[in-house]
Amino acid sequence: MNNHPEYTVEARNERGILIRDLAEHFQCRSITNGPEEVVKELYDRGLLGNRRLFYIDTMGFTDELTHDEGKFMSYVHGNEDVIKSIFGFSPSSTPEGG
Repeated sequence: MNNHPEYTVEARNERGILIRDLAEHFQCRSITNGPEEVVKELYDRGLLGNRRLFYIDTMGFTDELTHDEGKFMSYVHGNEDVIKSIFGFSPSSTPEGG
């Protein structure tokens, strides 16, 4: 099993990034089990900055990973209205979301 979480960027704008966990496809560690790596990687690639980071987990639930300058801080339960206000759509309406 690959220890590095695999994901795809579903949406990105000046306010946030939405990523989808691909752990089931790649037989690797999930974002839930490796948030520090994911936050650091996105920050180091210049994609994160001060944007909010949301992720769709392997069960289809959306949560937020809070961070500070590339360091993971905590999980926050995803609020569909907040996510819709940032991205203009609900994660449940994305192609893999149903």
